Amino acid sequence: MKQITVKLTPIKLNTINLTVLLAVFLTLTMLSSNAFANPQNVHNKHHKPGKVIHHIPSNSVSVRFNGAVFNTHNGTYYRKHSRGYREVMPPRGLHIRSLPRYHSRLRHRNNTYYTYQNVYYIAENNGYTVVDTPKIQVNRAIKVNNSNNYKLGLFYDSLPTAAKPVTISSVQYFKYDDIYFLPQVSDDVIKYLAVKLN
Repeated sequence: MKQITVKLTPIKLNTINLTVLLAVFLTLTMLSSNAFANPQNVHNKHHKPGKVIHHIPSNSVSVRFNGAVFNTHNGTYYRKHSRGYREVMPPRGLHIRSLPRYHSRLRHRNNTYYTYQNVYYIAENNGYTVVDTPKIQVNRAIKVNNSNNYKLGLFYDSLPTAAKPVTISSVQYFKYDDIYFLPQVSDDVIKYLAVKLN
């Protein structure tokens, strides 16, 4: 039988090798932490009313409304179901003591709304009441071939898609070709006045 001798030589680590090794280590660490724990996106999970679960969270709160019992946990509402608990949308008028953790605030027509998972609340009676979704008009940009389609002095519901924001003498305008659009608020709706500036 032949004997084979293997000679191991120590690897000399220089600055370049250490830098590459450190970069690989940091990249793998960041990838694994993003894959397993991303707490800032926990609240973005998609809410699906109708989903049935076997057990509600132990720290959910029970709320009575017109004889019906709703259990709520962090903005998700449940009703007792034959197979457990069904996720539901809360009825208008349901009153809760505190808002879900990741709610958003919205001002519309001099009212402040709080919203989470497509449920809207207003503050009242030392808590928050579920209300209908406010009717908010969203202006959409329109596509126009040239500025000849706009008449000076008229108001428009939306801007052309190619309009660019500009500030002149501390006033915000939107410029499209040689026309400037001045935003104006009327009945809580933004309209754009077409003007010519010299």
